[in-house]
Amino acid sequence: MEASWGLAEALLAYPQLADLLGERHRIIGNNWQNAATAQLIARYLRRAVPVHAPRRATCTRRPS
Repeated sequence: MEASWGLAEALLAYPQLADLLGERHRIIGNNWQNAATAQLIARYLRRAVPVHAPRRATCTRRPS
């Protein structure tokens, strides 16, 4: 994400791209927000669902 902002900053030297920079800013901001949301969801899921939960036995028969 930091590289995206750096590239957008470099484009400020070209005034003819001003309208495109607004769109680029929106895209970078949305990507940043989506990445943060995905991290929060992943953190929540790691706490809510144990990764190494023991499995229940599904078969009660003994092998013959």
